[in-house]
Amino acid sequence: MEIFKIENADAIFISSTITGREVAGTLSISIGVDIVPEISEITYNGTKAVTKRFYLGGKTVLEEESEAKIFTVSPGISDASKIDKTSELIEITVNSSALKILSTQSKKNEGSNIESAKIVVCIGRGLGKKEGMSSVEPLVKAVRGEMAGSRPICLDYQWLTEDRQIGLSGKKVRPAVYVGVGVSGQIQHIAGMRGSKIV
Repeated sequence: MEIFKIENADAIFISSTITGREVAGTLSISIGVDIVPEISEITYNGTKAVTKRFYLGGKTVLEEESEAKIFTVSPGISDASKIDKTSELIEITVNSSALKILSTQSKKNEGSNIESAKIVVCIGRGLGKKEGMSSVEPLVKAVRGEMAGSRPICLDYQWLTEDRQIGLSGKKVRPAVYVGVGVSGQIQHIAGMRGSKIV
């Protein structure tokens, strides 16, 4: 927020992670500017931003023109491009928060990074029982992939930790190969793996 005030930035891009979305929303209210979430593409028409983003749970693409200055971008939505300009490091002094943290409790997390995996094997409710995971694990190991799960697997049944959830409310992946085992293919899940090369 302090940098925005000092530099009068034309746009702020924030990674569309759980933390990133919280920061973006808070920042939008704090500095009084509009926000467009989950964009997949952006161009400018004069001073207005023309953005594209998946809509209705990823079922369609919405193109809109706005004067928004804050945008959240899904990790891995496109390949990185080389740029000529280098970033400038700006040091600022931030005032202490009025909030005081009394305690913290970590979520169950295996420290996995399914977003960078080349091969992802995702399990869904169709697997039947948790014991069925033992029949999938050899495949994951053989292809040197990462195991992931749908929302019910990670949040409802907790067979896998939350950091392995793929979907609209989870992580977005773009592996070279995505293998679904017992996954029904709901729109919300498709939104998390639509960038996969081979399914």
